[in-house]
Amino acid sequence: MVVTRDFHQLRGLSSAHIAVADPTPFHRRVIADLFNDGKSGRVEFYDNGATLIESCTSSVPDIVIIDDKLPFVNGVELLRTLSVLPSFERQLPKFILFIDDSTRSNVQDAIAGGFAAVIKKPFVPNYLMQIIRQCFLDLNHQDVQP
Repeated sequence: MVVTRDFHQLRGLSSAHIAVADPTPFHRRVIADLFNDGKSGRVEFYDNGATLIESCTSSVPDIVIIDDKLPFVNGVELLRTLSVLPSFERQLPKFILFIDDSTRSNVQDAIAGGFAAVIKKPFVPNYLMQIIRQCFLDLNHQDVQP
């Protein structure tokens, strides 16, 4: 299932393309509520890693949020698969991982694996939005550097 939402000048993220791979309808609804005032840009929701991979072969999001408990693949494996796609050659998106167990070693492994941020579930929506904003700012900053 893929659900696309447009959003209106979303708190400085008006041009962002965000992909969310999370099998939990409640989490997808909470994230969608963060983006419900939309005027431009888009957020796409996927309930498994396979549909996210398929989508990313033609369109590269700015930010990818991955739940570590996706069916058939964990977050780190999915990031590895996505990062070698030909469509990601120009610029790798920022990846955010949702995890159930935020032990120090799990967080360190995720960061070492390429995630920009790791968020323990249940997550605080405002904190997630803060992380998304920072990731988007980091991406834009990279674009202007020589």
